[in-house]
Amino acid sequence: SDLGVAAAALLCAATLACQKASPVRPSGVDTASADAASVTDARTGVTIIAARPATPAAGAQIGWTAQPITLTVTNGVTTGSAALTYTFEVSTDSAFGTITQSKAGIAAGAGGTTSVSLDKLAGSKTYYWRVQVKTSTASGPYSAVRSFVVGPEVQLGTPQLVGPIGGASAFTPVQLTGKNIT
Repeated sequence: SDLGVAAAALLCAATLACQKASPVRPSGVDTASADAASVTDARTGVTIIAARPATPAAGAQIGWTAQPITLTVTNGVTTGSAALTYTFEVSTDSAFGTITQSKAGIAAGAGGTTSVSLDKLAGSKTYYWRVQVKTSTASGPYSAVRSFVVGPEVQLGTPQLVGPIGGASAFTPVQLTGKNIT
């Protein structure tokens, strides 16, 4: 019947329109990687592929005095034309229930990587970090989570002179005595 043919033609047209609206993943993107997750905006058809953590290495041990710590990612990718920005998050738990630092609106860096410098972190702790790529209209997936450990904070006490004190006379060779610092 004519109605059946029209319905089949409409279904075929709708299927082709959906296929044409589907974004194509950009070439050269490592999709086999576990952290190459992507999100497609249903309104615009734009796909955003997650950034990948680069440094510090997973489980890195960082001395407290080596701060500030710089986090670096390999840039995310989009099929759209909008500029990408990045939100870096640092937490004391892997589920990101307690965000210690968040740096949002970081412009994409040159050379395929983006970096952010963190504020000083407390010592003797393990931290977890991730990044999310965003456009003006959509948010991409979070990157894989990485961890690093900040070593203990070293604080030295003030040394104290024990002798000679108060203008006392000293003989050559002068022997100075001090109290050990804490």
